[in-house]
Amino acid sequence: MTVIEDRIFTNKDFIANGLDKGRYEYCTFKNCNLSGINLSGVDFIECSFSGCDLSNCTCGGTVLRDTKFTECKLIGWLFHNCHQLIFSAQFINCQLDYSSFFTIKLKNTSFSECRLTGVDFTEASLENVALDECDLSDAIFYQTDLRNADFSSAKNYQINPQINRTNKARFSYPSVLGLLAHLDIVVE
Repeated sequence: MTVIEDRIFTNKDFIANGLDKGRYEYCTFKNCNLSGINLSGVDFIECSFSGCDLSNCTCGGTVLRDTKFTECKLIGWLFHNCHQLIFSAQFINCQLDYSSFFTIKLKNTSFSECRLTGVDFTEASLENVALDECDLSDAIFYQTDLRNADFSSAKNYQINPQINRTNKARFSYPSVLGLLAHLDIVVE
C-alpha cells in the first residue's frame, strides 16, 4: 500500500481523477472538492480536512482514525461502511445531513456545532459522546446507546427513552421536551 505522509492539498478538485488509493498519514486537505468520489480502501490516519466537500463519497472499508473535519460537507455518508474497529473522528461545524452511523461505536468521536439533519444513529453507541450545539432535526435514534451522552446544548432531537439507553445522559430545557414527542401529549 502506498503511504502518503505530511502532505498538504489545497484548493484541489479530486472529482475528475479521484484520490489515489493508499494510506494518508498526517495529511491536510484545505478547501478541496472530493464530492462523490470513491474512497473505498483509503486510510486516513491523523489527517485533517478543512472547508472540504466530501458529500456522497463511497467509503467501503475507508479508515478514519483520529481524523478531524472542520467546516466540511459530509452529506449522505454511510459511515457504517467505514472500517469500524479503529473509527475515531472529530466533526466541527460540519454538515452531516442524511448520513448513517448505523451500529457504529462512536465513543472516540465528537460533534461540535454540526448539522445532523436526518442522520441515522440506529443501534449506534454514543456512550460518553458530546453533541455540542448540534442540530439533530429528524435524526433517528432507535436502540441507540446514549448512556452519559451530552445533549445539554443540542437541539431539535426526538428520542424515545423506552427504546434507547439514556442512563445518565444530559439534557437541558427546552430541548429535553424532545424526550416526550413519542407520547403525543401537549406541554404548555
